[in-house]
Amino acid sequence: MGPGKGTIGNYARGAGYGGVGGDGTSESLRTGGETYGTNIWPSALGSGSTASSGGGAVWLISEGEILVDGRISVDGGGAATALSAGAAGGSLLIVAGQVTGSGMMVARGGSVGGNPTAGGGGGKITVLYGETALKRDKILAGRLDLARAVDGLAGFDGEVTAAAGSGYTGGEQQAEDGVVVFLQVIPAGGTVLMVR
Repeated sequence: MGPGKGTIGNYARGAGYGGVGGDGTSESLRTGGETYGTNIWPSALGSGSTASSGGGAVWLISEGEILVDGRISVDGGGAATALSAGAAGGSLLIVAGQVTGSGMMVARGGSVGGNPTAGGGGGKITVLYGETALKRDKILAGRLDLARAVDGLAGFDGEVTAAAGSGYTGGEQQAEDGVVVFLQVIPAGGTVLMVR
């Protein structure tokens, strides 16, 4: 079920990955499932609860444009039985020259509806874009100095979320949102020629 696995029983804890799962109380007496793995290049599966699977791991890498007009989901599972907690969202990595469209990229934690159990933590999403393919490959290999963090994706007006799942907890910690990272390749500097 993974390093951040959830538990079973009344007030069971939610699973964690990008964000911690909600606290369990009563029979489980445990803090929510823990976070783990890298936040920059996510590749792990989201942890599951006792009856629900964590989100999967998807990498999409293109030398050109990636158009997202549909839904790319690595959501964690919701409560599958009366006493199971929410599972954690999984991993989504997208690398391209440009990402466009108006679709959805989601890595949400599982919600539990009316169950007396906690929600799952959100997953992890990283999008790296910009020219050139060679630079993107170097960044993936560890040259983070060639990229900069940005607030969003120019040309994409859809939804990107790693939100936590909803649920009940009698503990202090509700399930937490996961991690969303946008990285842009730093453009090459131009050359100025002075002619006299």
